[in-house]
Formats: sequence, C-alpha cells, structure tokens
Amino acid sequence: MRILKWWTTSNGQTRYYEVLGVEKSANDDELKKAYRKLAMQYHPDKNPGNKEAEEKFREATEAYEVLKDSRKRSQYDQFGHAAFEGPSGGAGGSEVLARVSTYPTPCGHS
Repeated sequence: MRILKWWTTSNGQTRYYEVLGVEKSANDDELKKAYRKLAMQYHPDKNPGNKEAEEKFREATEAYEVLKDSRKRSQYDQFGHAAFEGPSGGAGGSEVLARVSTYPTPCGHS
C-alpha cells in the first residue's frame, strides 16, 4: 500500500502550490520567500543523511522551478503535470500548447 503525502495527487504527482505553502494567486516575491524558507529548512547540508528532508528539498525545488517561470506556471495551471510529461507519459509542454493553438476559435479561425 502506497501512502500519499498531503501535497500529492492520488496518482502521486506533487501539488506545487501546496508544497510551497502558497495560494495559487501568490506573486513572485511570495513564491521566492516560501521556497527560500523550505530550502533553508530542508537543505541536505543542514540535514545530512536525512532522506525525508532531502525529498522535501527536491520537491520544493521542483515546485519553485515551475512556478517561478511565468510560461511554465501558466502551463501548469492549465494542464497540471501533463504539461511537462514526455513522450512516454503524454505530450510535452510545447507540444500541448502547439496542439491547443491549432484548435479553431469560436469564429472558425485557427
């Protein structure tokens, strides 16, 4: 039986906003502040040999890397983790956007 963490979805994917402890409306400064706090708390150098701290540091870094970039954040907000899955798990972010941009608009234009 797999135990889910509060910041993961039912299929085990990390919920980036929850990892950083910020609202979806958080601005760049709030994201940075939240990330720095977690990075300092869980940094492997401050927690040698602590696998749980190492995992939390990795997850915070992953979340921050996506949310600090406005393009990636927009993709994540719209498509979730599917925006970043490779060919084996789904379309990559740019492929998803390319597919969406080829759909006709309500007026019939693409």
